[in-house]
Amino acid sequence: MPDLSPQASLELYQIARNVILRTQLDAYDEAVLKRILAALDKSKREISARFERSAASMGEWTADRLESLFYELDDMSLGVRTALANDIAEAAGYAGEFAGAQHNDILSLGGRVAGFESVALTASQYRSFFAATPLGGFLLQEWVDRAFSSSMQRAMLTDLQAGVLQGEGYPELVRRLADGFDLLKHEAVTLARTYVQTANVTASQMVAQANSDILRGWRWCATLEHGYHQSGTGTCLRCAALDGEEFTLGEGPPLPLHPRCRCFPVWLTKTWRDLGIDMDELEDVARPYTVRPDENIDEGGRRTILESGFHQGNYADWIMGRSEEVQLNALGPGRLALLKSGEIKFSDLVDGQGNLRTLEELRNLRSTAYIRFRPARDIAEASGQARLIGVRADYGSLPLETARDINTSLAEAKTMGLHVPGRVEFSAGTFKNAMDAPAAYLNADDVLALNPNYVYANLAAKTERAYQDKIWSTGSNQHAFRHEIGHAIAADNAPDRYMKLAEKSYRDGLPLRGTVADMVKNEVSVYAAEGPLELVAEVYAGLMDGKTYSDKTMTLYRAYGGVWK
Repeated sequence: MPDLSPQASLELYQIARNVILRTQLDAYDEAVLKRILAALDKSKREISARFERSAASMGEWTADRLESLFYELDDMSLGVRTALANDIAEAAGYAGEFAGAQHNDILSLGGRVAGFESVALTASQYRSFFAATPLGGFLLQEWVDRAFSSSMQRAMLTDLQAGVLQGEGYPELVRRLADGFDLLKHEAVTLARTYVQTANVTASQMVAQANSDILRGWRWCATLEHGYHQSGTGTCLRCAALDGEEFTLGEGPPLPLHPRCRCFPVWLTKTWRDLGIDMDELEDVARPYTVRPDENIDEGGRRTILESGFHQGNYADWIMGRSEEVQLNALGPGRLALLKSGEIKFSDLVDGQGNLRTLEELRNLRSTAYIRFRPARDIAEASGQARLIGVRADYGSLPLETARDINTSLAEAKTMGLHVPGRVEFSAGTFKNAMDAPAAYLNADDVLALNPNYVYANLAAKTERAYQDKIWSTGSNQHAFRHEIGHAIAADNAPDRYMKLAEKSYRDGLPLRGTVADMVKNEVSVYAAEGPLELVAEVYAGLMDGKTYSDKTMTLYRAYGGVWK
C-alpha cells in the first residue's frame, strides 16, 4: 500500500467505507431475498394447485380454453405481485435509512466537519419515496407487474402451448407452469438488488445535496472486478468506462446505471480546508479489487473470490494491466484492438449518458483528443455547444437531433485540426434554385448555410436513399453537414485553387470524364463525379464515416484541396 496524501486518504476513506457499506447491504440483500423467495415458492405451490384444479375441470384441451385458463393467472397472481412490491419497498426503505446514517458519517468524517448538515429520513419515508417515485420510467408496482407479464406470462404461454401440441395432460402442464414461475423469482432478485442499491445511492446523493457548499463535484466509482462481455457478469463495460470520470453536482449519467449496478459516487470536496481541516491536496489513491469466476449471484448466493488486492488508479489502468485473456473477456477483440492502437480512450467506450458505443461509433471517433460534450438537451444548449467549438450558430427552430448532428460534424473536424466554418445560419436566398438542398457552404462568408424551407425531419430517410442509390457516399445522418465542411476545409487549405475550380465549375460545369469519372462513381458516389469540388466534399464525408479509398482517389482528393490527417 503506497503512502497516501491527505486528500488521497479522504478518497480512499470514502471508498473503503462504501465497500464496507456495500458488503453490509449484500448481507442484507441475502436475508431479504431468502424471505422473498420463500414467499414466492409458497405462492407458486398455491397457484399451481389452483391451476391444476381449473385444468382438471376443463375437459378437452383447445387453444382458446388454454388461453382463457392461462389469463386466469392474472387474478391468481395479483396477491403475490402486490406482496412482492411491498416486500421490495420495505427492504429499500430500511436500506435507505441505514445507508443514510452511514453516508452522513462518511461525508462528515465521523462528525468532524464543521457545519455539516445531516440528513435523516426514516424507513417509512424512504419506502413511500420508492413506492411513489418512478425508477427507469416505472413505479415499483409497475415493474413487478411487467416482470410477471413479460418474463413469466409470455414464456409460460409458449411453453404450455407446446405441451398441448405434444399431447400432454394437465399434470405435465402444471409442471411446466411451475418451471415458468421460476422466471419471476429471477426478476424478483433483480428488482430487490436494484432497489436496495438505489436506496443506497439516493441516500448518498441526498446527503451530498444538503452539503453542496463543501463539494466541487463527484467521481464515478465502479467495482474493480473482471468483466465478461459475453455473459454480462462482473463489472459491465458501461460502468468500467465511466470509472474515474468526474462530474459537477447534478450532472452525469444516472446511478444505478442498470439493474444490479454496484457503482457509487465518491464526493469531491473543494479542499480539505473547506472541511475545516488544515491539510494539503494530492491525488494518489489505492482501491481494493477482486477477481471472481464467470457466474451469476442470483438467489442470494456468492461468487467465490479467486484473487484480491489493491490497485492505484481507475478501472482502465487496472484492466489494461491484466493478462490479454482477461482483457479479451472484458472488452472483446474489437474494442481491445482500438484501445491498444491508441485510437480511443477507455472513457470513449460510452457516450455522455453512459450508453455503450458500438464498434462503428468508436471507429468514427478516431482521435484521443475528440471534443466531447453531452447531447444538447435543447436548441439553446446546442447553440452554446457550437460556440465552444468556435462556431457562431443560432439553430432557431431546427430539430434538436439535426443541431446535434451539426455539432458533432463540426467537433470531429475541429478535433483533427481541420478548418470549420465560422458561422452556421439560415439563408433563404442561398437556396432559391435548390429548394431541396439541406445545407450549403458559402465560401465568401465562411458560412455553413441551412435551408429554412427544408424539412429536416426527412433528412435521415433521404440520405439513406441517396446512399443506397450511390448518389451520396454515406448514409450517415451527418452526411450533408460533413459534405459542406469538406468544402470549407478545401477552401481554407488552398483558397486560390478552390476559387479557380469553383469559377470554372460554375461556368463550364466541369464534370469528371472518362475512366476517372467511372472510378469515382464506383468508389465514391455519383455526386462526387460532378466535379473536383464535389469529389473533395464526398470523399471527406466518406472518410469521416470510416470509409477507405484507393491511392488514386486520395491523390485526386489532395490535388483538389482535400486534407486528411
